[in-house]
Amino acid sequence: MIIEITGEPGVGKTTVLREIYDKIKSKPILFSDDLVLKHFKLNFIAPVFLRRILTDILLFLMFLPHFKKYKALLFSTIKGLKDTNESKRFKMNILRNTILKFGRFEFISKYFTQKIVLVDEGISHIPFNLIDYTGRRNIDPESIFTPLATVVSQIKVIILHQKLINISHRLARRGHKRIKQGKDYSLEQFLHRNSQLVEAYRGMPAGIFLSKNMLELDDKIDYESIIHFFERTIEK
Repeated sequence: MIIEITGEPGVGKTTVLREIYDKIKSKPILFSDDLVLKHFKLNFIAPVFLRRILTDILLFLMFLPHFKKYKALLFSTIKGLKDTNESKRFKMNILRNTILKFGRFEFISKYFTQKIVLVDEGISHIPFNLIDYTGRRNIDPESIFTPLATVVSQIKVIILHQKLINISHRLARRGHKRIKQGKDYSLEQFLHRNSQLVEAYRGMPAGIFLSKNMLELDDKIDYESIIHFFERTIEK
């Protein structure tokens, strides 16, 4: 079973997973580069850069035999990125991340079918990568996932959401790759477009994913309640 965690940048996805992972009773696996390298007996390699390159290659090789399955979404992604006001390097990185998300899914599906695997920003996160913050193009997650019906119907998705003001403070303090000087959109636009996309996820019809649940986070995160939430998601 694959459970993906998605949501706005800065909402606390990685922090939540780090805090609750060891406390979930069912003892799921948390996807990471280490998981891939261990499986292929390459975890002895120490340099971080080399580990990342090897993981990318292995996940790309997992994706390649299934290219036809993802072709429609890949071409749609390329077309959308052409209209986005970002650098060529950034667009290539988004495309790379999209392909690696597909590779992750195929890797987990092939080697961990009997396990519960938590994935931070998997396939369900792709629309967040494709947002055009200048407002020229709206993202419809349903249309993105429709060509992948046989894939996403196997994924349980947890969408984290927190009040915008909290994310605003956090992003203003630590920044984000897509909030830079010289961009023709503001932090407010960045937050607004992400919030719009969360609402689009909220309004998606049932049956796209195996399951879809919204986890609302308050000012003071109650990790005990979050653990129960994850356990209920796993059990259903």
